[in-house]
Amino acid sequence: MYLRILFRLHISSPRLHPSWRYSSSWSSSNVRGAFISYFKDNHDHVHVPSSSVIPNKKQGTYFTNAGMMQFKPLFLGAVQPGSRLEGLHRAVNSQKCIRVGGKHNDLEDVGHDLTHHTFFEMLGSWSFGDYFKQESCQMALELLTQVYNLPLDRLYFTYFGGDELLGLAPDVECRDMWLALGVPANRVLPFGMKDNFWDMGETGPCGPCTEIHFDHVGSRTSSHLVNADSPEVVEIWNLVFMQYNRKHDRSLELLPSQHVDTGMGLERMTAVLQGSRSNYDTDLFQPLFRRIHKVTGAPAYQGLTGASDHHRTDQAYRILADHARMMSVAIADGLLPGRDGLQHKLRLIIHRAISELEVTFRTAETESGNMLGDLSQDVVESLGETYPELARKSTKIREVLQLAADQYHQLQKKIKAKKIHQSSSSNQTQLEKSDGFYRRGFKCEAGMVQAELFLPKLADLQEKGVARTDDTYKYTVYARTSEGHDFSCQDVEARVVGIVTGAELCGRVSKGHVCGVVLDRTCFYSESGGQAADTGHLRTQDGVLEVLDVQVHAGYVVHVGVVVEGEVVLAQSVQMELDQVRRVGHMCSHTGTHLLNAVLRAVLQETKQLGSDVQDNKFSFDFASVGTVSPEQTAAIENLVQQHIVEGHSVSHLQMELNVAMAMEDLTMMEDEDYPSPVQVIRIGGESSPLTSLELCGGTHVSNTSDLDGFCVVNLKGVAQGTKRATCVTGQVARQAIEKGQELESRLSQLVSEVKSGENMDAWTEKVKDINTSLSQDLLPKLVRDRVREQLDVTVSRIRTEQNKLQQASLQQMVLGLASNSSEDIMIQHFTFDGKLMMKALSAIEISKPVVLVSDGERTSYALIAAPQSMAGICKSLSTSCQDELGASSVTQSKAKCGQDKAAILLTLKGRATAEKLYTVLRDIVESGSR
Repeated sequence: MYLRILFRLHISSPRLHPSWRYSSSWSSSNVRGAFISYFKDNHDHVHVPSSSVIPNKKQGTYFTNAGMMQFKPLFLGAVQPGSRLEGLHRAVNSQKCIRVGGKHNDLEDVGHDLTHHTFFEMLGSWSFGDYFKQESCQMALELLTQVYNLPLDRLYFTYFGGDELLGLAPDVECRDMWLALGVPANRVLPFGMKDNFWDMGETGPCGPCTEIHFDHVGSRTSSHLVNADSPEVVEIWNLVFMQYNRKHDRSLELLPSQHVDTGMGLERMTAVLQGSRSNYDTDLFQPLFRRIHKVTGAPAYQGLTGASDHHRTDQAYRILADHARMMSVAIADGLLPGRDGLQHKLRLIIHRAISELEVTFRTAETESGNMLGDLSQDVVESLGETYPELARKSTKIREVLQLAADQYHQLQKKIKAKKIHQSSSSNQTQLEKSDGFYRRGFKCEAGMVQAELFLPKLADLQEKGVARTDDTYKYTVYARTSEGHDFSCQDVEARVVGIVTGAELCGRVSKGHVCGVVLDRTCFYSESGGQAADTGHLRTQDGVLEVLDVQVHAGYVVHVGVVVEGEVVLAQSVQMELDQVRRVGHMCSHTGTHLLNAVLRAVLQETKQLGSDVQDNKFSFDFASVGTVSPEQTAAIENLVQQHIVEGHSVSHLQMELNVAMAMEDLTMMEDEDYPSPVQVIRIGGESSPLTSLELCGGTHVSNTSDLDGFCVVNLKGVAQGTKRATCVTGQVARQAIEKGQELESRLSQLVSEVKSGENMDAWTEKVKDINTSLSQDLLPKLVRDRVREQLDVTVSRIRTEQNKLQQASLQQMVLGLASNSSEDIMIQHFTFDGKLMMKALSAIEISKPVVLVSDGERTSYALIAAPQSMAGICKSLSTSCQDELGASSVTQSKAKCGQDKAAILLTLKGRATAEKLYTVLRDIVESGSR
């Protein structure tokens, strides 16, 4: 069949259409469907569904912005055994893409012209080591001229014109193919590296490309407008031929397998087939424009740009419609607006949309959230059939947009209240956060080493025919015994099949050197699925490797560490020793995440797992949840998990084909995770059990929930808008945390009792300090910590009240004692009381002569000068003399309240003046007056 197709392509000539007319039958759905059907039905391509716009951990920190992202393992030769990508040679799809942030950031261009979008669809076809240039060009020309019926005299074809500096010759092979297919020579044009050479990054697969451009005008020669940013001649398809690998020194070498990656923007192709130069005139945007016009009453969209768009109304139409598509797709894929990363970008898009609604379209604050929700439903109607997740999540999309609008208005009120002006530059700074890839490091004698440094040379093992590592023993070596847990690693016979040191394969490595060791089989768990890697030792007949990290790449499990004894030699047999305490901790924590996930769905209902971090002594679990999680809900979550542990449900490892697992009812899985087939399903409980949890998971688990032997939530907080993170512990750590919590609540209860009865007052302050130390340093259940903090705040407030009463009474006694025993006309005394306390104390007693009280406060020092109203002049005279002596910059005075029968002035020290100095000055003034 394939040869017949090629033969037909060779002999059929592309049709010329001098009087070609556009067809109204080309809806966006038809354009997309024709592309996929052509490659799927005519050329045996597998239709691969679009991946999420949210990248997984190893794909970086930007949105998915190209169709090739999910196929990177195929280009890099790093496909894991059993992956859905394994054995894939031809593919076609329509990929959801978002370009906000990073190298490809179209956000600031949206609305200003007729072609830029934050969200778009990329129609793509791929060949992975199968066909190459000839077939690609033939298929492209046939689709464009025989399916889409574009006339050849409207098309231009570019090819790579070579680069002398890099020693790259022109891609005459591609040029000659177009000519052989009947394309006139004046329509086949050479261009340089910028336009016709594609690469994945600084290093890696790359190669020349050929672009196909469309002339909207026709009946002319317009080759000078190709790649000239002209709206009249636009690129509609790019065919990339990946035939080179760029090395670190920038040199190029031929790839062992050659690949094809083509990309066609759906929005632009739809505009071409519908006879428009504007993507926004297509059926992808017009329904959104009609709703905006109908609801807001704004003038109908006219497609104006620049100066002709006088009130920038059409620009606002384009921004609002574009942003409605982007935020609907992002939320459907599980993203929620927040304060950082992609969540912040989504939040910014929503805020911009609300701003356009309320500023340009004059929508009331109370209606903007509802309007966004209505627009999202139009997006669902437009794209929901192609991307079913939009239809499934339509209610959630509306709820999230309404909540985001409410929070936007709350934020605006705060900004106005505080008169804070946020500049657009600060937003731009957050949008331009640098990209990064997940990297795990470990410490050893040689310093911090990154495991991925050893991964590139593993491709050499594959070329040498070395079989991939059999790591199924990571599940089978574990058994539950009456004494606890047993790991029979010594029963697994393993052999060294690869050693990587630096970036090279070698035959041996000696003591003190860092290396990566590949075994033919292993019971060590390599880091994946949020679970940390195992550690331990590999013992050979000549040496010992301390394993500090374990990673897997292209099916090879690499044990990374440092040789601590002798040397490790290729082909020697190995005895494996796991750090059993660490492994059991990982197993308990990982099973704990499954229990928590099941309970969260029962208690909160509308929730979704976003990720986890499984360590041996704790685990964290991120989940999506709108609104706060109340203390009552937290208690219910904790109690249910503890109940399931006590009940002792069995934990089963079921292996099955991926399609069988996907058909299981109530199966939980991470969206857009690349699950290899066969997959492992972890089942907790069963048909007769009150708990049933089914999750796709490749991690290690205990065999019964009772093995967890304890559980508590030590922290639960929001890490972004709509995203919560629960940090939990199991086993002995959980029991200790619970015991410490009980002991802390007992100590607080005793303190509360003493404060109520007035007993042991001298110890109150120290006990408060001890409780605060426990709150800040001890691992405690979150509910206990929150309860203690709340009760302690009330108790501390009561302690301060009681202490103030005692101090006030003490001060009153001291003042009355001085008055009765002193023969001086003016009493003066140095205390350590707060200024307010001194005023309260004097308010409650009668004085017959002036009193001067100097105090060392906690933050500053005071002098309170009080006298009967008949002697008010003395207060003024003393305060003025004090200011004259110390200087007005060192002492300020204010009127004090000590009762209606008294005149009083409060002096407050500033600068370097001390209470001792103030007392001395006032004492001298008083004595001087007496003389």
